[in-house]
Amino acid sequence: MKSIKTIEQLVEFMSHATAQDHPKMLRHIDIPKNIFDLYATWSEQGYTRNCLARTDDYELILICWSPGATTAVHNHSQQHCWMYQISGNLKEERYSKPQGQLNLTRESELTQGQFTYMHDRMGFHSLTNSGSTRAMSLHIYVAPIDQCQIYDPETGTIETKVMAYDTAAKTLI
Repeated sequence: MKSIKTIEQLVEFMSHATAQDHPKMLRHIDIPKNIFDLYATWSEQGYTRNCLARTDDYELILICWSPGATTAVHNHSQQHCWMYQISGNLKEERYSKPQGQLNLTRESELTQGQFTYMHDRMGFHSLTNSGSTRAMSLHIYVAPIDQCQIYDPETGTIETKVMAYDTAAKTLI
């Protein structure tokens, strides 16, 4: 497999890929950060979700993280999710499926060029920009995710959250 050097090449690959192809594809991403910068938006209050491409079969989202930004503890609505770290550092915390109280099962630190995988059968997880600078990550979903389940630590319950984009790259969708 050749290196994937542009977002357009990534979209082209995704249009023919199966879920089994995604890990191999992630090892061949060689897209310069400045290409992702063209699609990046930032919020000092947290993170932004920038859709690079979406079809019935997959969704590519660029997430831009301010320092300290964190997600709620969430699942992926039974979808496979691969995450590729473009820049900065993210800490991932995985939890067994919450039933009144979270049980942390794994912590890991992702640095530039690393990737990870998540699926609901593995539990729930949260991500945090653990660095002092901005970070970017590419999230690849098999089938788009329009909602997910989040854990509410105040009530110990799971609630449904409708997902939204901060931006969408109309030329690539």
